[in-house]
Amino acid sequence: MEGGKHIENFINKIIQYLNSIFLFLFGDFDILLKAILVLMVIDYVTGVSKAFINNKVNSSFGAKGIVKKVGYLCVITAAVILDQLLNANGSIRTIVLIAFIFNEMFSILENCSEMGIKIPNILYKSLEKLNKNQENEDSKQ
Repeated sequence: MEGGKHIENFINKIIQYLNSIFLFLFGDFDILLKAILVLMVIDYVTGVSKAFINNKVNSSFGAKGIVKKVGYLCVITAAVILDQLLNANGSIRTIVLIAFIFNEMFSILENCSEMGIKIPNILYKSLEKLNKNQENEDSKQ
């Protein structure tokens, strides 16, 4: 029994350590971070699906997509660190995440459209309106 307790404590310490690293790198695990992570996966899947349907699948295509997503995560981390350095209370991180969320949404719609899926115009119009509103907010800051 005593050995099991040590293993459990060790696993808990590892989880706490990983959680601390995650929070340092990406900030709170809020709706914005959840949204970008989910959209990144969906964008990757729709991108690979589009390549498969259009007979353009190759190993470098998938690797480029993954490298792009890692780049997004690096920029998000930079925004979190800059927020902390400037005591910006998360505003820089929020702007970066929203910009990436819009980018991922447009990419998903584009991928689906290129697969022959009819995209309702309301989605494009809503995203464009939200994007314009965000650009106006960005220009005020």
